[in-house]
Amino acid sequence: MEATQEAQKQASQYARSLIEASPDPLVTISPEGKITDVNEASVEATGVPREQLIGTDFSDYFTDPDAARAGYRQVFSEGMVRDYPLAIRHTTGRIMDVLYNASVYKDDGGKVLGVFAAARDVTLQKQASQYARSLIEASPDPLVTISPEGKITDVNEASVEATGVPREQLIGTDFSDYFTDPDAARAGYRQVFSEGMVRDYPLAIRHTTGRIMDVLYNASVYKDDKGLVQGVFAAARDVTEQLGLTQLVKDKNAELEIAMLAAEQANIAKSDFLSNMSHEIRTPMNAIIGMSHLALKTEMTARQRDYISKIQGSGRHLLGIINDILDFSKIEAGMLSIEHAEFKLEKVLDNVANLIAEKAAAKGLELVFDVDRKLPLNLIGDALRLGQVLVNYCNNAVKFTEQGEIDVIIRLKEQTDKDVLIHCAVRDTGIGLTTEQMGRLFQRFSQGDTSTTREFGGTGLGLAISMKLAELMGGEVGVESQPGKGSTFWFTARLAKSTGRQRLLALSSDLQGKRVLVVDDNENARLVLADLLGDISFTVDQVALGQAAINAVKLADAKNIPYHIVFLDWQMPGMDGIETARRLRELPLGHLPHMMMVTAYGREEIIKGAEATGIEDVLIKPVNASMLFDGVVRMLGGAADGPRIAADKPTETFGLLATLKGARVLLAEDNDLNQQVAIELLTDAGFVVDLAENGQIALDKLQAADYDIVLMDMQMPVMDGVTATREIRKNERFKELPVVAMTANAKHSDRERCIAAGMNDHIAKPIEPEDLWKMLLKWIKPLNTTAEAIGAKPPPIVGEGLPSGIEGLDVINALRRLLGKKTLYLSLLRKFVDGQKSVITDISLALRDKSWDEAELLAHTLKGVCGNIGATTVQSLAEDLEAAVGAQKPRGEIDALLDQLKGPLANLIEQLEQQLPKERRSASVTGDPHRIGEVCEQLTTLLSNDDPKAYSLLEEHADLLRHAFPNHHRMIIESIRLFRFQPALAALKSARAAADSKV
Repeated sequence: MEATQEAQKQASQYARSLIEASPDPLVTISPEGKITDVNEASVEATGVPREQLIGTDFSDYFTDPDAARAGYRQVFSEGMVRDYPLAIRHTTGRIMDVLYNASVYKDDGGKVLGVFAAARDVTLQKQASQYARSLIEASPDPLVTISPEGKITDVNEASVEATGVPREQLIGTDFSDYFTDPDAARAGYRQVFSEGMVRDYPLAIRHTTGRIMDVLYNASVYKDDKGLVQGVFAAARDVTEQLGLTQLVKDKNAELEIAMLAAEQANIAKSDFLSNMSHEIRTPMNAIIGMSHLALKTEMTARQRDYISKIQGSGRHLLGIINDILDFSKIEAGMLSIEHAEFKLEKVLDNVANLIAEKAAAKGLELVFDVDRKLPLNLIGDALRLGQVLVNYCNNAVKFTEQGEIDVIIRLKEQTDKDVLIHCAVRDTGIGLTTEQMGRLFQRFSQGDTSTTREFGGTGLGLAISMKLAELMGGEVGVESQPGKGSTFWFTARLAKSTGRQRLLALSSDLQGKRVLVVDDNENARLVLADLLGDISFTVDQVALGQAAINAVKLADAKNIPYHIVFLDWQMPGMDGIETARRLRELPLGHLPHMMMVTAYGREEIIKGAEATGIEDVLIKPVNASMLFDGVVRMLGGAADGPRIAADKPTETFGLLATLKGARVLLAEDNDLNQQVAIELLTDAGFVVDLAENGQIALDKLQAADYDIVLMDMQMPVMDGVTATREIRKNERFKELPVVAMTANAKHSDRERCIAAGMNDHIAKPIEPEDLWKMLLKWIKPLNTTAEAIGAKPPPIVGEGLPSGIEGLDVINALRRLLGKKTLYLSLLRKFVDGQKSVITDISLALRDKSWDEAELLAHTLKGVCGNIGATTVQSLAEDLEAAVGAQKPRGEIDALLDQLKGPLANLIEQLEQQLPKERRSASVTGDPHRIGEVCEQLTTLLSNDDPKAYSLLEEHADLLRHAFPNHHRMIIESIRLFRFQPALAALKSARAAADSKV
């Protein structure tokens, strides 16, 4: 035992001799950081006796205790450290810069007993850098050295001046603290370490007084002899003055932009002012004109009538000027937009005629409308603006024409499958224009000849507005004229073709080919009327005067080829239309023709005079095709041959569906009304339809069967259509499977989402059958080689027993989309009433619970079902609500939209409840067990196969099921009517089991 102790003592003395032999400070430290031994060099470095050092915290003797402790933790973590930079502080204040090397030491069992550390004095090396320091101080630019940790290790006097912070306070702080944008400073510092240097990096130094110095920093890393990065050396160049000049230029440019913006805003403000003033003036002007009109209907003296007439005329003239100013101010402010709505060209021209005919007649001018018969009469565009340009042209024509005629000419210039370009011209026989005058037209506040202003009036705005409107409609304007020979003002407009119904003007076969005579001294009016009559299958002769008409009628009667109708112009030279009719009646004819007066004057005395001479009907010029057709049918007592509406017959597109008969369609749709509409349309057209109530069910059904197309709703519970389509496209098997979005979201952004998800196409709800047929023909490969007729043609629309007179409910269009199925439409209306009574409350509750998706889905569903039943007003309000909820607008805005929707929806439901016929039920149903079992078996089979025919079977035997299953029938019937076949099957099985248990 004593020998062992002696050996240990000798070993310890040997180790101690080694420690003391080292010129560098050496120390051993316990795991707790306490000094356990030191050599004499450590005593010299610290100025603290050995017995005082032992047992104290080793970090207390360094200038940076935190760094010392960090190094100590690193030794324990990694087992050692090499050349760890620290600085020992002597009791006299002297600093010794050292590089520490340390490692752990352990016992025989591997347990760490402590740390052995040696410090190498590098003070002399640091002193050697003083020369470099002199160079740093010689620079007028701020210079700084920074440690890898971002701490300032040295600065020059210029840095002190730039920051206002003493050198001793700068050293050891984060360099980025002295910049206006510390994040940018740190980013530049990282760039130096990443790239080795930066050049002209823009920063701004903040002085303690608040003064800012704009600088461009140049920096690079510096390394030791071994190539290890020791820190960053950075120099800043003051560019405050340079940037000041640059900023001055920017400020001047900004001032210029502000001035330009102010000028633009002033222009807009001017236009807004004109617009507001026009409205303010127009209100009392309407009262002046209206009251003048009423006053003229009362008894008054000739002088009073003259005064009131002049007030009314002046009021109308002033109102025209105000309207021009209003439109022009809208154009100037960029607020005038063009609508895109379906309209009938005939109605536009009728309105033009109503506004112009009286003025033309008052001057004795003939007004003729010559419309290209190749033009589709149903178009899509802005009917108001189209008519406005025509009225403006016609007003000018009447104003500058003293005798002759005004011709309104409409021609088809170009057409594609989707749109037409029409050429509209107004030709007069007025004073005409010189080349110089034409050059000044179509400019604001400009007229062809200012000398005419006193005589004819006008602001010069009308043509400028017309040009802008034509441009907005995708067209242009122009004029052709010669002095003294009249003018032709024209414009073009691009309009979309409508898919709506075109009226067929076809006489019954017994009236076709009848001979008629047109009598009119105006050649253009005569030719236009003759063309219209020829288009409806008459044989037409023409003469210019009354006496020629008498001769023609006598000759035709003598040859036994009499005229059936004579169309007489009222105002003709020599013998007017009334006198001609009187003489025709006096002729001894074998067949006296019907006579119809055609006149530009609708005064009561003319009409009475015509009736007195045996004229049966009077048409007011200008005559259009529909007006003429109706007059002829009225006169001859005939009828149009077959249906008057082309769309009542099966379309050519519907006939082509025979090539797809038997194709399998997967309909992914969660809404019961939409399900019913789509399934019945597709089934009637010969398709086999399977229903999936959400995207996940659609995926499951695709795995189990093959389909020719998928019609996919976008918004569904569990899995929406967009997500489902992405999943479909992941499967190579469905690479070529057409997927078509069928949704009420018809915005361009929604279409882009569908296409991005992998859908092939998009069809909007409410479903237009013709659009659906085209979509199916486009994407399904033909299954049959010949297009045979498919089953029964779509039934005609029948209105008996349907709701009527409900504001905002378009029954006709809704029925058309359902191919005239009244029973189906009534069923949809009942489901709408039952399903949407509580929707306002449901949306409010969802919003209260912040269930935005649920609230949006409820609004979306309401919008969709409104589209199906033709509830256009509520549909539009629901669409606005859906958009607001989807964008998570403020609750106040959403609640306002809910309030707007609440009244019209409640009113619609209330009126439907009052008008919908009650569902008829049999007075008594026999409970034949055999028949009940037979129906249940059929229904079970259909429900098991998700066959939509279950719906038809239910409708046929609903009363039987009510009688057989009094406690279960409601669940069965409602589930089938909602096309929820699996719940219906479960309910049917439960009902049969319950019934069997009672037997």
